[in-house]
Amino acid sequence: MPRHRFITAEEQKQIDNLLRELLKNSDAKTALLLDQGGFLMSVQGFTEHLDPQTIAVLAAGAFATTRELAKLIGEEEFTVMFHQGRRDNIHLSAVGKDALMVIIFENTTTIGMVRLFARETGKKLQSILTVINQRKEEAPMGNIPMQE
Repeated sequence: MPRHRFITAEEQKQIDNLLRELLKNSDAKTALLLDQGGFLMSVQGFTEHLDPQTIAVLAAGAFATTRELAKLIGEEEFTVMFHQGRRDNIHLSAVGKDALMVIIFENTTTIGMVRLFARETGKKLQSILTVINQRKEEAPMGNIPMQE
């Protein structure tokens, strides 16, 4: 049985605030934080006409596929993926070893700004996730669900 993360209200607030700050600084539309299984930890920004849960699951699958492609060419993993569309783009990046950040932004937004702020935000998120994961490892299996 997989262990679930217990995220305190204060940790959730910190995560949400970091993602909102990322959106403000980068001029992106939407930011999601999820585990590598596709479980959403936070969704911030514009979500009208979006299905964040489906995006999370598909992003996790795409990242898993990309991880295997990296291994085939001798890389441990790729930590960033970018998909460019005619109107919108998606930037996916690893946050540590077990989380992903998905950022959706318009073509009018500079990819360099998204990458810069994604990298900075990822480092800050990683420190919070480290604390959460340490608590998860210390807890008995299956007894501490993620707080909503």
